[in-house]
Amino acid sequence: MMAELTAEQAVSISRAQVDVDERVPGRAWLVRRLDRPGAAYYLVVFCTESGSVAVATVDAATSEVGTSARLPGGSRHLRIDAARARAIAGASEESEAELIWAPGTASRSPLYPLWQVAGPNGRVYVDQRGVVWKGLR
Repeated sequence: MMAELTAEQAVSISRAQVDVDERVPGRAWLVRRLDRPGAAYYLVVFCTESGSVAVATVDAATSEVGTSARLPGGSRHLRIDAARARAIAGASEESEAELIWAPGTASRSPLYPLWQVAGPNGRVYVDQRGVVWKGLR
């Protein structure tokens, strides 16, 4: 799967949509959609020193901004990174970890993707609260 849009472009596109000042740093993560084969989006998070102030999704193929939200800035939106997801799943540091999303019990919003981790007992999913899911339905 090849993203036509770059992470930097996704940040720029979503910055205007959620009305975030240029001085607020933004970062984008590519998220593969499991419910739409071949589809992906960027999750863009804008953070100040006090935490995340806005979040948006940007379709990797069409550059369209999807879901977005302003946040209070008291904490980080993505609390679990790939290394932490591997540790929670009991996987080695070399194990594959990828951000994914599909609507279901584990996550109802594309603003909250999960880490798909190849663990010692097969593939598991780690949500942003650190909960391990064996499946997504």
